[in-house]
Amino acid sequence: MKKMFLLMVIALNSIASFGQAGWEKIYQNEAATTFTQTLSKKYILAGAEYESMMQRWDVFQTDSLGIIEWDTSFYREAEGMPECIKATADSGYIIAGYYYTNPYLLKFNKYNQLQWESEFNTSYGEIYIKDVLNLNDNSYLCVGGAVYSNDNGLFITKLNENGDTLWTKNYAEFATGMSIIPSFDNGYYCLSNAGTLLKINDSGDTLWTKNILDNFASSSMIKTPDDYLLIAGNEFVEGQLIFLKVNQYGEEIWKKIYASNYFYNSCNSIATTNDNGFITSNYMETSQMNVDGLWVMKLDEAGDSVFSIYAPVKLEPKEIFQTEDGLYLFLANNMYGTPRLVKTDSTGDVITHIPKLQPSVETIYCYPNPFDDELNICLDKSLEKEGLINIYNVVGTLVYSQNISFDEKIDTRMLNNGIYFIELKIDDKIFTNKLIKE
Repeated sequence: MKKMFLLMVIALNSIASFGQAGWEKIYQNEAATTFTQTLSKKYILAGAEYESMMQRWDVFQTDSLGIIEWDTSFYREAEGMPECIKATADSGYIIAGYYYTNPYLLKFNKYNQLQWESEFNTSYGEIYIKDVLNLNDNSYLCVGGAVYSNDNGLFITKLNENGDTLWTKNYAEFATGMSIIPSFDNGYYCLSNAGTLLKINDSGDTLWTKNILDNFASSSMIKTPDDYLLIAGNEFVEGQLIFLKVNQYGEEIWKKIYASNYFYNSCNSIATTNDNGFITSNYMETSQMNVDGLWVMKLDEAGDSVFSIYAPVKLEPKEIFQTEDGLYLFLANNMYGTPRLVKTDSTGDVITHIPKLQPSVETIYCYPNPFDDELNICLDKSLEKEGLINIYNVVGTLVYSQNISFDEKIDTRMLNNGIYFIELKIDDKIFTNKLIKE
């Protein structure tokens, strides 16, 4: 077992009316692209990165506060990556992904001991697993993508409790499989990343298919509290988030579309909440200078937004879910692949070293933008209040702070060229804008 340490442990006193604070843990020496909560309410994370001409796989467990309790690493000669990790009925967990060109699974018991690994060859070329389902008889259904002739198809494989292949079906007419969940009648629903919903029986035979939406990149699917389906994704061209609830036959019940002030938005994860609503983690991108943002959004049971929390940080969120104390926890990676667990406070605010931002371009005016050695900042006169102006660089360091009643002219010669975020605080409201110095 290699020695681990936390690069940073941040316990912020972001206490809301319910008295619950969030936290963030950064794991500098680990790789993690997927995580889950075990039946014992701890967290298991798994990932892989290239090291010393080998692919290093990391698996580690944390307590309820994100502090590492156990970890292990092992090396593989070829490229591979865990794509998902799921808790199993025996209080263990299973990791699924790919190794070289083959599907690859690792089954651990509740003591973090490896029970078996399964790497099976297929006749479909390169195969990778995106989701795995533990069935009542301790067998497993795996769904993912099959790469052949420069195109992707959908595949589903059933394994027994020891990881042996029982059957494999290839659905070449559909794109990569992203999610698989049980249906109400002993069958299964499978979602492709092109917005196709498949209904199959226990033998993998197709019962029906339905094209959910055109120009739709679907990313995940969950069962709603009323046993319907919620499908999340984004529109291809304009990059808007789309959340679609369908009945047990794939027929639309409602559809909600959301956009940010960023160029492109994608939903990476969605989960149910205790109030029959949903929590979702999203990634925002802009075509200008590759500025990225993190977006956590809470939806009610009708798909309407309860809150949206934005942060202009280079973090790509992964799985998100609600914890027992009513807060929300998600995994995210920065541009260097360093993973972190982020837990919101009781208002849903996200801890990212940069203030929680509500995008606005109507209340605060900055010109010229891009700017050079001087920047003019003007507030909307209708506010009739003094505000606090803060300017942060792209990594969240405060570089300027000043109270302002209407306008301010700033000497910016001390600032390096790059991207900045300006924040206006008036009472309990926050307005922001993005700036570029050239």
